[in-house]
Amino acid sequence: FKIFRELTRCNFTALYRYSQRMPDTIPTRNWLSPRYVAMMLYGYLLQGSRDNIVRHGEMFLKRRQKVAGRGNDMFIKMILTLVAFAKGEIDKTREHFLLTMEDFITSRGREFLFPFEEDFAAVVAFTFPVLFEQEYGRHLMRVQEMEALLVQLRKRIRRLKGQNRAIPMLLKARADELMGDMKHVRVTYDQALKSAKIANHNLV
Repeated sequence: FKIFRELTRCNFTALYRYSQRMPDTIPTRNWLSPRYVAMMLYGYLLQGSRDNIVRHGEMFLKRRQKVAGRGNDMFIKMILTLVAFAKGEIDKTREHFLLTMEDFITSRGREFLFPFEEDFAAVVAFTFPVLFEQEYGRHLMRVQEMEALLVQLRKRIRRLKGQNRAIPMLLKARADELMGDMKHVRVTYDQALKSAKIANHNLV
């Protein structure tokens, strides 16, 4: 939780400090380990540090493979997405992102996620395509594919725990805006930003 908290505060120094301590506490094979690594790599993504994404991401994946850690994990797929992005492997980036989103959309009732883990996956869902387009000057996927995905993500966002928190409210407003449902967008954005200010969520 502390790692995600520092990510939302854009306090990258603390984010990396906590992340570097985790291998001494949580074994690589543990189901929690891909979660903190994904958050750490996303911090590097926001800072534009592609070399660190590749270095830390590939190092973790090799360790994970060596200890026979579970590979069919949403956060492992997210790590693969970020590493492929950082290496410029566009087709693999798209493939891994879609697999990650499929897992996230169907995770409710199938896999236990803490509220902050749901928040993180949802933030990645809405921000990664934008960061991809900024980096490569092209869409991550075709417009029709993105629209179909957005319909499913919108439904999933409405099932996030604690709908009155900053991140769910902000993502709900963004989803409604992208779908052209503008009726309550401005009010929801205002409420989300006020909540984010109170919680010191600089990322929001």
